Amino acid sequence: MSPVMKRVLPLIIVCLTWSFQGQAASIVIDGYYQGKDLYVKNPVGPKGVGFSVYEVQVNGEITADEINSSAFIVDLHSLDLDIGDKITVSIIYHDDSNPKVLNPEAVLPQSTYEVVSMDLTQQGLLTWTTNNEIGELPYKVQQFKWNKWITAGEVDGMGRNKGNSYHFQADLHSGRNTFRIAQLTSQGKLRTSESVYLSSNKVLTLNTELEHVLSDIRFSDKTNYEIFDAYGRIVKRGYDSVIDVKKLSKGQYYLNFDKNFGSSFNKK
Repeated sequence: MSPVMKRVLPLIIVCLTWSFQGQAASIVIDGYYQGKDLYVKNPVGPKGVGFSVYEVQVNGEITADEINSSAFIVDLHSLDLDIGDKITVSIIYHDDSNPKVLNPEAVLPQSTYEVVSMDLTQQGLLTWTTNNEIGELPYKVQQFKWNKWITAGEVDGMGRNKGNSYHFQADLHSGRNTFRIAQLTSQGKLRTSESVYLSSNKVLTLNTELEHVLSDIRFSDKTNYEIFDAYGRIVKRGYDSVIDVKKLSKGQYYLNFDKNFGSSFNKK
């Protein structure tokens, strides 16, 4: 499994769990109704008699699904569900056989948000409102700087169909600031919004001569920063007005700070 999917699966609150009680076990899937049904592969039961699954529940209620076959459908369409409703599907079976849900992604929350408005203030407060959310997916707040999109933080999605309002306190750099929001889809892809822009009044100066750095690098105010070695590896990052570099080996390094990209310095 890719690192992206390792992170996505816990966030979207979809789980497959097995609980044992005597000769019974269950697959439990937590998700959201997306207008789709679930398909189950159903092996032969104990000692070759009947089939493995003997009960299906949705939100604690036993369904009327026809489960006495090698494959069956959990018919979510027939239930009184609205798109986006939370659901828990329990598939109870004999514990010496293993049925399989063929399409658990059918109840994964989808990234369907539509941005109604987005604004950024001089104080760095990013606000946005959305409609058409299905499922509680987190929003990534991303800022464009140092020639790349950087995730500044996350805000939990509400999952309601309309009228969702959010805010995030960002750290602005001098000059033009660019922000967007994004969500990871159930396929691990990033779905992004349009960007919002603001020209900040902030002024930040570098108060250290980079040609001969001995112990620290000082700025006129706190700023985000990254330090790379000559091989492009990040050796230090953070948010401060002073960077302690005493423990860095002698040599050449590259510094990103504020809106500045790739400034070089020599550690003496």
